[in-house]
Amino acid sequence: MGSLPTTKGGNVVLKELALPDSVEPGEMAEAQIRVKNRAIVINPLDGDRCNNPVAGYKMRAGLTLPSGETVYTNEKCVAGDFSNHTWAKTFEVPDDGGDYTVEAWVEMTGSGKTTDTLEQSLSITSTPPETPDDGGSDDNDGGNGLPWLPSGGSTPDPSDPLNIGGQMDKLLLVVGLIAVAWAADSGAEVIS
Repeated sequence: MGSLPTTKGGNVVLKELALPDSVEPGEMAEAQIRVKNRAIVINPLDGDRCNNPVAGYKMRAGLTLPSGETVYTNEKCVAGDFSNHTWAKTFEVPDDGGDYTVEAWVEMTGSGKTTDTLEQSLSITSTPPETPDDGGSDDNDGGNGLPWLPSGGSTPDPSDPLNIGGQMDKLLLVVGLIAVAWAADSGAEVIS
């Protein structure tokens, strides 16, 4: 990456333009612009000088939005103490999907000096609606944990009021396995 955009003899550095990864068409997005003032001494006669309470520079951030519109943040007095300042600007994205470029720069409000721009890509996409969660039910057991009971969406056979018609063979198999296990455990002889 090349050097970051600066002004005021390299003292004011445009550090970052941060945007969301993607936004729905017509929704709101937020841009964050981060700047650092590295000035150790600021001339008392400098037209951009301010005090709040430490001497700094009066500045604001500018943005070129996906729509082509240019907007500015509020002016701030950014102290010359190597601290970072971040502006946040909310804007509406276009209704048309696609990839757009957002540009940001810093402008000194007394002298009008500006940094070069930083560019960041913004993806405007529609995401398909998520399918609702079915509660984790399994089609094999109807979500009730009992595989021999009908699944939650099945309709019982009116000619079988106990709803055990096709399940009887499974029940008999389980009873048979229990009987064999009991016989083996009790030491009963198996006739050959």
